[in-house]
Amino acid sequence: MAYGKFFLQFSAAWGMLSLLLLIVAWRKAARGKAAAHKTLMIFLTAGAWLFIMSYLLRYFLPGYTPPHIPGKLIPWFALHGTVGLFPLFGASALLYARLRSPKNAFLNGNHKPLGRVTALLWCFTHIGGIVNIWLLR
Repeated sequence: MAYGKFFLQFSAAWGMLSLLLLIVAWRKAARGKAAAHKTLMIFLTAGAWLFIMSYLLRYFLPGYTPPHIPGKLIPWFALHGTVGLFPLFGASALLYARLRSPKNAFLNGNHKPLGRVTALLWCFTHIGGIVNIWLLR
């Protein structure tokens, strides 16, 4: 199986799994289960970085041809990719702050509202990724 086809299948599976785990992590935080929330967010953030690296890797593989994106869909794909960077960097920064910064640092002091915005953007990104796969089939 070509890497491009494998990547689309992997993307669909990762998108659905991580969306589900993101919702579970949100609920854990809302219920005050910080340790479970932290574990899920570390897993999701690491998984997101691995996903992005595998996405970029495909452009360096010999013989790889990117999927054709119809011109009318380019703005949607650009929006999805751009918005997707905000939760990736946002979750990374929030996680780093929780693990390394003093409790009174800006990101820790505003963890809840920033986390909510990050989670909403992340949900949009996952749903958008699943839509992208459907559009490219």
